Amino acid sequence: MANDEMTERDRRIDGIVREARGDDGKIRTSAVEALRTMDPPVSVARIAELLGVTRQSIYLHIRGNKNLLDRKHNEELEKLRPFEVQHEHRKCTAYVNLTHQIDYYLSDGKLADYKLKRLRSFWRALGTNMSQVLVYDPEQEPNYVSKEGGWRYETRQPADEDFVVRPPGELTDEQKRVLRRPEGWESI
Repeated sequence: MANDEMTERDRRIDGIVREARGDDGKIRTSAVEALRTMDPPVSVARIAELLGVTRQSIYLHIRGNKNLLDRKHNEELEKLRPFEVQHEHRKCTAYVNLTHQIDYYLSDGKLADYKLKRLRSFWRALGTNMSQVLVYDPEQEPNYVSKEGGWRYETRQPADEDFVVRPPGELTDEQKRVLRRPEGWESI
């Protein structure tokens, strides 16, 4: 493409790509961040293509940086989580299980095996007949569910219906869909 045919966005991308490698030839994480945080973000596949590396190489640069992961997916997870969870309570298994629960439905059940294994364990903890429900309470002291506190299992009440968590308020229809233990969960 001739330089005069390039859009402003293309020129910005081109400039970032030219400066993407350090003196040692390695890709700078800052370049990947700059491309991923553009509006709209440059896809991981496109960044890999521009830099002549695999997508996995790009993922290594963005792993652990929540802002660089698929923003839309993260926004969807946050929207479907029925409560705001304090930062210190996001480190425990209960929070991860809740995230996997939502992700299970968003991905039509296509999760990595280790995530499915964790989910089955979570569903098992709710009891074969769903006698327990996961509760988030920022005031909850550390316990066997979370050494950081914030989470506990309680005996299910009629108002809990068949949800895996006890929400603090009314759930949206989409939340109702993703916060139920699926039928036949034992064989998933």
